[in-house]
Amino acid sequence: VGELLKQGVYSGQIVLMIDTHKKESCIADLAKIGRVKVEAVGRTFREKSNAVRYTNIRLFKGLESDIVFMLGSAGESAQVASFYTRASRARLKLFVYSIDS
Repeated sequence: VGELLKQGVYSGQIVLMIDTHKKESCIADLAKIGRVKVEAVGRTFREKSNAVRYTNIRLFKGLESDIVFMLGSAGESAQVASFYTRASRARLKLFVYSIDS
């Protein structure tokens, strides 16, 4: 994410898709990436946000972002329907990271 921001990608173009609550995820302690805040999407998604946003598929279903980072466990990512639903949120670039439990 930091490299994309250095390359001039606007922070509002990036969404971190997690498969659990933030406090239980790999981004639990992440508040900033460089000088850019990391914030929850919330009830509305603003692509003009000055922050990198994080969310889960339940809140982001039906929405899209230019760049999506799918962050999750290998077991969850292996489920085809769930994987497709989350992966199809990316318009331009998709990065997939999974952690074996």
